[in-house]
Amino acid sequence: MADKHANEAAVEISHDKWAHYRQAMDASRQWKKVADDILASIKADMGDAYAITMDGVKVATFRPTNRYAEAQLCKDYPELTRHFMRTEIKETLDMLKFATAYPDIAAGYRVRSFREVEDSE
Repeated sequence: MADKHANEAAVEISHDKWAHYRQAMDASRQWKKVADDILASIKADMGDAYAITMDGVKVATFRPTNRYAEAQLCKDYPELTRHFMRTEIKETLDMLKFATAYPDIAAGYRVRSFREVEDSE
């Protein structure tokens, strides 16, 4: 399949810098999994407690908030939650029309996405 962005501006970087970046990202993902596993273990140890201590000093808390996992609640109890649904009207920016009317201003707010190209080893 042809690259539809074949003629876009590009900058050359060293193989070492790219390899170092990919190694760091891989290490980051591995450490994130380790941290997530440890945190899950800590939360399991806490049970219904709201805080953890070390040597009697509070080091972290895990308290309920005023937010709810609404999507999961609706999935688990669709017949019950459907009776509590309401319609909301909200004002939303029509970005496409704004960008058409003011392309120079809109360009300064364009979001960029950094993605690896497949098979970029």
